[in-house]
Amino acid sequence: MAVGARLTLSFNRRFEAAAGVSYSPGYALVQGAGKRFSVATGTHVLAVSSDARYWLSAFTRRFSWEVHTGVGIVFGGAPAYQDLFESSTMSGIVGTTVRYWVGRVVGLRLRIDDRVYRVRFGDPTASRPSSPLHLSLGLDLPFHRSVP
Repeated sequence: MAVGARLTLSFNRRFEAAAGVSYSPGYALVQGAGKRFSVATGTHVLAVSSDARYWLSAFTRRFSWEVHTGVGIVFGGAPAYQDLFESSTMSGIVGTTVRYWVGRVVGLRLRIDDRVYRVRFGDPTASRPSSPLHLSLGLDLPFHRSVP
């Protein structure tokens, strides 16, 4: 569970910038492949981010396509007031998202992000290797706005 806030400024129908902050008092991560599984836990994560989006195909249509870029920093420590900067990471991404609305009920979303840089503060050996390319699939369920 996380709590946070996000502010989005729309400059026109195709371009917007956003900034956000979120806090999570703890997390559990389950990873595995085949017969090997591992569970990792952590506490107190504070994330701050900003990003910009430009729609190549407007979001008001049934099919939309955007390109985006952003920068974010994640602070972590256990307990929250100790070693906050010793386990922090700053990353920058560039990516694209395509969305298709099925009727007025649900939207299908595919997002691809590529990490263009990553900076670790504190102990550089604490970093785990990871793929810089991130692919996510999602469903959009509109509750408060009209759908194309």
